[in-house]
Amino acid sequence: SHWTDQGWVFKNGSARHYDSSGLRIDRIERFKEQIFPFKESPDDLVIQDPQPEQMNYQTLADHIKRLAALGVPVRSLEVELNMKLAFPFSCFVVTFLGIPISLKGRGNVAKAIAAGCMMTLVYLGFMQFGKALGQRSIPVWLGAWLGNMVFSIVGFYFWARQKKGF
Repeated sequence: SHWTDQGWVFKNGSARHYDSSGLRIDRIERFKEQIFPFKESPDDLVIQDPQPEQMNYQTLADHIKRLAALGVPVRSLEVELNMKLAFPFSCFVVTFLGIPISLKGRGNVAKAIAAGCMMTLVYLGFMQFGKALGQRSIPVWLGAWLGNMVFSIVGFYFWARQKKGF
């Protein structure tokens, strides 16, 4: 079979015609070559999987529902969906964590900036680690929010130490 502008061309096949109930074959017609005027092209039949990063929250949620209804595993997409909610909080977590670190290095600004940058990189790495765990072993929501939770606790610890004067 192949596709032309007129439709699909099939060779050496048979067309089955059903009775009015649609349950029984009424007759079978054999052919050497026949054009079926279906409008679906080969591109329409290929599932083009959009990238989760390119979809907004609602589009990704709808995409997950469609795939789940087809029986396709969607755990990694569910993690991506939860990351769309968790990742925007990263600016708050990094700021919450960075303020006590920067206040600690009052005398040495370069050390404070370096410590803040290092903590941010560790945080972002931890977010990806949580994402990987969520795709495999821990609950999906926990994998997406793990970095925020752990580093918020670390931030509270630094704030508590800040009040005591380090």
